[in-house]
Amino acid sequence: MAPTQPYSAARCIRNVSDKLPKEHQERIDKRLAAAYSMNELGEARQAVEKVFDELASLNESAAGSLLEGMEETLTVHKIELTDDLKRILSSMNSIESMFSMSRRYKRNVKKWNRKTNHIERTLVMTLVEAEGRFRRVRGYRELKNRKLREKSMRATTCTTKAA
Repeated sequence: MAPTQPYSAARCIRNVSDKLPKEHQERIDKRLAAAYSMNELGEARQAVEKVFDELASLNESAAGSLLEGMEETLTVHKIELTDDLKRILSSMNSIESMFSMSRRYKRNVKKWNRKTNHIERTLVMTLVEAEGRFRRVRGYRELKNRKLREKSMRATTCTTKAA
């Protein structure tokens, strides 16, 4: 069994769409995209569940695919991010870019020396090069504020004492 990868909303929509007949794909894609673009978790969950109910009667395989990634794709709603961060963190583009670079480096190596740390060095060089190509995320300052808020919330809501 292959390891599971994080689900992005776009990947979830694509997986569902691939299992549907052509005449239903565009309509379901639009409904799911609208659901994932909502700001409130409750509204987004209801909209996705309505699509799931429709898919259950339309195509069981597509419904299963939606159900598989439903919780992960709604995570950005749970943590109440702003639009910029929600859009960026809902996408897998930066991760896919890094994987693409590592495939390119791997393709250029003619012979792997297993006795040395050749594989690890190549991977580290790939990551260092990828780091230079990443850009600062719009809305990144919000992450620091969110971390401070969560820390203070934990401190005020924790009722247990350390032993």
